[in-house]
Amino acid sequence: MRTPLAIFAGIFMAIGAFAAPAMAWGVPDVQEEVAMRAENPAAADLIDKGSALAAAGSMKEAAALFRQAELAATRDPLALPWLRDCEASIALGDRQQAIAACGTAVQTKHNPVTIRALVSALVDGGPPTAPQLFQALAITERERRVTPWLPTAPAATCDIAMSIGDGIMLQRCTEDLVRIAPDDPMTHRALQRLALACPPWRFWTGWLAIVAVVAATIFDALARRFRLRPRRGAAFAAMAGVVLLATAGPARAEDQIPPGVDKETFEKAEKEVEARHLSKFMVDEKDPEAHVPNEEDRNRDPIEFGYWLQDAVAKGKLASRRGDHVAATRYFAALTRAVPDRATAFGLLCSEYDTMGETDKAIRACGEAIMRDGSVVNDYVHFVHLVIGKPGDLSTKEVLALDNVLTHMKGDPAAHDVVDSLECEVGVRTSNVAKLRECTTALARRSPEGADTISYEWALALATGSYGEATSILGRAKAAGISEDSIDRMQRKTEARRAEHIKRIVMGAIAVALLLAGIFGGLRLRRRSRLTVTSAPAAA
Repeated sequence: MRTPLAIFAGIFMAIGAFAAPAMAWGVPDVQEEVAMRAENPAAADLIDKGSALAAAGSMKEAAALFRQAELAATRDPLALPWLRDCEASIALGDRQQAIAACGTAVQTKHNPVTIRALVSALVDGGPPTAPQLFQALAITERERRVTPWLPTAPAATCDIAMSIGDGIMLQRCTEDLVRIAPDDPMTHRALQRLALACPPWRFWTGWLAIVAVVAATIFDALARRFRLRPRRGAAFAAMAGVVLLATAGPARAEDQIPPGVDKETFEKAEKEVEARHLSKFMVDEKDPEAHVPNEEDRNRDPIEFGYWLQDAVAKGKLASRRGDHVAATRYFAALTRAVPDRATAFGLLCSEYDTMGETDKAIRACGEAIMRDGSVVNDYVHFVHLVIGKPGDLSTKEVLALDNVLTHMKGDPAAHDVVDSLECEVGVRTSNVAKLRECTTALARRSPEGADTISYEWALALATGSYGEATSILGRAKAAGISEDSIDRMQRKTEARRAEHIKRIVMGAIAVALLLAGIFGGLRLRRRSRLTVTSAPAAA
């Protein structure tokens, strides 16, 4: 049996001998580039210089500049520095660095460009390992299920096919691209590569059918082989969970009906996702948390466990989109048990509890998220907003937790653009003048006439009783884009606080006057008493 399989496998790989690196350098993301140029010109300049070096063949120097851009990139969610670092690492053959950089890019901005980059990082730069190949396939399958109307999944599949030299896979993904996105550059590239690899279609029709059967046999044999290796499977189960939950992310605009897709098509795709099960491990819709595959089953069949994760994520997001947030929390709670060392499932659970108005549960879930690997800036922002949004005075423990979060965020380059405003929010909520002074100074350095800067400078002026300064600050509010209604409310609050301050001064003065009157009155009575006592014997 081994000899025929080996022969057919040789034929199969020979057909795909045209393999080449799947990823084209510098995949364009115009919106991302424009945003970075506007928000962070220093990082944009580093990327431009790195791209020029890469084009000249100095890839190592280019990669160094891209990593400097990562440190300089302070606006979330811009993924471009990590995307370019990933591409350079692929070109240098540093697969681990490429996977790490692309993983960060996907977590920062989940879009077709970053997804394809992550897939390329997994399969480019030499033959991928079986776990890396299966991770790449799992990501493309997830994209195919979630957004079947987009070319992301077939384009990524074609990337895989070109990298491993799989002619059958390339044919199928090219057909999907022609159907979904006939004018996409990847479609033309796949058609050209397919034309170079194969003689006319009619000649290969029979052979392709035969090879497809052989490929399925080989795939099954490989799957069986890996099922018999639990230690390697355990490692893959962990990696599969990381990749899946990195690409799952919190709810995004893509979970809603996208532009250009009619409601009927979207709902049809949604029903297919709901009905379809990738894994042989079924997701128990009534109690998914009680039926998470155990460690023995995961190690025995890690691929199936990866598929189970995808099924659970898909069902949870569908339940959330339909407004059944109770059901969504069940799925996401199951995911926190399945992958307890990653932040994403806890972040999803936090969002559901927040939507349901279960603030304490949401705070606990977000608190778990920010203590785990894979947490992103939005997890910290969500946690802070939940805590400061609680009614009543905050406890000492809650204030300390907020301080710890802000301290951590100040050390995270990705959070630099939001932490100052967040600190001001906390300062206003906790009446902390020191925090307000610190954050307004930082905001004024970056954007002296920005709406946030002016709003928090006004709040600081009120907190310190500088009502004339507060009124003066409001004179700049309209130019900063603050609405007339907001300015009116701020003006009324300023006047009310000024009147209250004057009232306190008057009441204080009256109280002091009464106190002094009482003291003087007491002294006079005491003096009269003494005079009466001293004059009494003389009268006698």
